[in-house]
Amino acid sequence: MEEVKELKNILERVESKLIAAGSIYAAINFAYWLFVMSLFYVISEVVNLPGMVIVYWSGAILGGFIVAGRVFKRLINLYIASGRKVGSFPIWRLIVPWSTGVIIGWWVIPVTLKAAPDVKFAVGLLSFIAISLFGQWALLTKDMESIPAFLIPALAIIVVLTMNTGTSSWAGFAIATGFSLTVLWYLHSAFRAIER
Repeated sequence: MEEVKELKNILERVESKLIAAGSIYAAINFAYWLFVMSLFYVISEVVNLPGMVIVYWSGAILGGFIVAGRVFKRLINLYIASGRKVGSFPIWRLIVPWSTGVIIGWWVIPVTLKAAPDVKFAVGLLSFIAISLFGQWALLTKDMESIPAFLIPALAIIVVLTMNTGTSSWAGFAIATGFSLTVLWYLHSAFRAIER
């Protein structure tokens, strides 16, 4: 009977570590994008070369795939080492929401919106992030921690529509706020899982 209790305790500790690792993995992804956004604001004030925006964001997206891939691989290895069965990852659950976000957020909404170019850009950016991350949440994660990442940008659209100046910068800070809160919530969840 004592051996069963000990085995149960070991399995609970392993489960807690897996939950914590998953939370940290998600936090790292959002922290990466916070860094990328912040660096863009810093660089764009100093360097203004033709095509810089396209080159920068293309590199950032490629870097995002590399970071996410490496962290995800480590998480999978952790799951395998713990004896968990790991199935295939349904990549369409990432492609569909992000493609929808691009089409609706970057194209449909700005084209149909009657506003200044800066407001159109800000609403497009916020819509892209909100739609894409909401879709990813609905199809993939459904975790409470990631809700601020899409809810704050979605709510920020209402404010941007009332602004006259500084909408692009404000939209970026709204996204950064949502991502920061998401990172903090994931890390809090990781620590809670470890403390169990």
